[in-house]
Amino acid sequence: MKIAHRSLLLALVSIVGVLVAACSAPPRESAPTGVPPAPAAPTPSAPPPAAAEVPPAVVVPPVALLPTVSQASTPQAYRRDAALHLYAHNAARIYKGMLKPHLYAIGVLEIDIDRQGQVAGIHWRRA
Repeated sequence: MKIAHRSLLLALVSIVGVLVAACSAPPRESAPTGVPPAPAAPTPSAPPPAAAEVPPAVVVPPVALLPTVSQASTPQAYRRDAALHLYAHNAARIYKGMLKPHLYAIGVLEIDIDRQGQVAGIHWRRA
């Protein structure tokens, strides 16, 4: 019984080794030592494609300049601080500019946050 297990294990390891060897890159052909390699023919360069329409850049204050704790005294001021914080940390992911016509809706969420900063609830406002 042990011999059958060893044979099976040896066969399995051999098959895996052959598969790994088959996935390796083919050997490089070396040029003769006395002959310098021929220079490559220059390829004609195609003109660069027309630049796609790029939305305007988002100007956001650096993260280091934003306060770590909100000094807001009203709910409206706190919302502004929270929005600045989100924009600063996600500037590359936030689309600024005219929306494309095939974009049907944007989800708007109302997120309740408790005193420890944990999410207490999420409610859809509109979509």
